[in-house]
Amino acid sequence: TCHDAPCLGGGPMGREKTISCTPLERIILALVHVAWRLRLPLSTTRLMKLLYLAEVYHKELYGERLTDADFVSWDYGPFSVDVLRAEERLLAAGLIDLDRCQTRGGHTASVPRPRVKIGGLRLSDSAGEVLRLVLLEWGKKDTDELVAFAKQTLPYVLAERREPLSFDNADVFRALAAAKGIGRAEAATMIAERSEEALAGVRKASQSSFRSSEEAFS
Repeated sequence: TCHDAPCLGGGPMGREKTISCTPLERIILALVHVAWRLRLPLSTTRLMKLLYLAEVYHKELYGERLTDADFVSWDYGPFSVDVLRAEERLLAAGLIDLDRCQTRGGHTASVPRPRVKIGGLRLSDSAGEVLRLVLLEWGKKDTDELVAFAKQTLPYVLAERREPLSFDNADVFRALAAAKGIGRAEAATMIAERSEEALAGVRKASQSSFRSSEEAFS
């Protein structure tokens, strides 16, 4: 069961307000802030796919889900109404904005960006490690490549079209091996090496928390 926890947002005049944030909302806030700080492309579509991959990585590496968001098999890869609703709640709370932009394919994309600095946003070591790992591996990849990889993961492969995804067999090593044309053992080694690098960065944050977005994944 996921429990709400406070997120402190610094207002336009430096005032702080406490807002109840679910674990899913905290993960979204972390992705939005870090992507913005590192100037990584992040549309709502990319956010959803990156969060899905974080779920797969976390399940494979730690044996448990990162959030309680439900995903279904959709034509353009894993899709989650829960992620959209969480994004809408953060927008209504004034913690993020949604910009509109044109993609190279001529489509209109929603681009979440931080509206205020976030303090008191607590992530576990494993959550911070996995988010950093996913952003290192996929943060700069083309969206089509990101979607193609998500479609190779077992939860998506094993699900019927438009049916819920099960994370009980989340073999990210096999998916990475297929995407890079390498063996599963080599893929596992690659993730393990990046995992150690990620964990070293996350441990710099005092007690698995950071007071502002600049401290995340430093």
